[in-house]
Parts: sequence; structure tokens; C-alpha cells
Amino acid sequence: MAQEDQELIVLDAWPVLELLFDQPHAQKVDGLLHRVRLSGIDLPICAVNWGEALYRLMQTHGEGARDTALEKLTRLPIAPVAAGPYLASRAARLKAGSGLGYADCFAAALAITLDAPLATGDPDFRTLEPQGLRLHWLGD
Repeated sequence: MAQEDQELIVLDAWPVLELLFDQPHAQKVDGLLHRVRLSGIDLPICAVNWGEALYRLMQTHGEGARDTALEKLTRLPIAPVAAGPYLASRAARLKAGSGLGYADCFAAALAITLDAPLATGDPDFRTLEPQGLRLHWLGD
């Protein structure tokens, strides 16, 4: 893997949903995850955002699809990170200073805490770049 590919990258729910719903940017996300699989290191995702992806799968496919949705998520090279008081505090501060959704603030808080770029294609995150959020852009 190239040097820049070895950098730790935090996932937002956006790329996970792009991939699982075969959305327009799924191929970009799949490329990122393929490189990650080769490195043997799972990408961190805040448990709040992991849960967001799970609920969106269940919302679309019904509660009966919960086990299938869980199976899909667990096959990805991602590692949910608990959202304890420190991360919740950072997310709350980001939420108070922006119009970003609270779940998105957890993704941003994790990326800032780990000093890692956030993989997303959600343009709302651009509002947090002045506060130190780096993006690994997967959108248009």
C-alpha cells in the first residue's frame, strides 16, 4: 500500500450506506475498503454511526432484516468504537457550534480525537473543517 493509504481513516455512516445500498459512490467506498482489507487493519467507526447504518438498513428492509443487516455490517473491515463520555462531550461541543446532526458530530469527534481524516461524502461535514476536521472525500 502507498504511504498515504496507510493513514488511519475514520468512517462516517455515509460510506457504509453507499456501499450497502449500492449507491453512486459505492465503487469508491469498495476501493477504500479493499485497500483496508489488504492492510489487515479495520477502520474505526463510532458505535453511534455504526448503529445509524444498522437502523437505516432495518428501516429500509424491515425489522425482520436485522440479522441480515448485522451480518452485512460485520463482514466489513470496520471496528466500532464506543461512544463514552469523552467522545459524547466532544460531539456535544461540535453540535453546539454547528448545524450538523448529532450523530454526525460523533463521527467528526472521533476523527478529530484520533487525528485522522473522516471518510465521507456528506457535504455538511465541510462546516467543521475550520475546527480541525480533515476529510477523506468520497463524494462528487
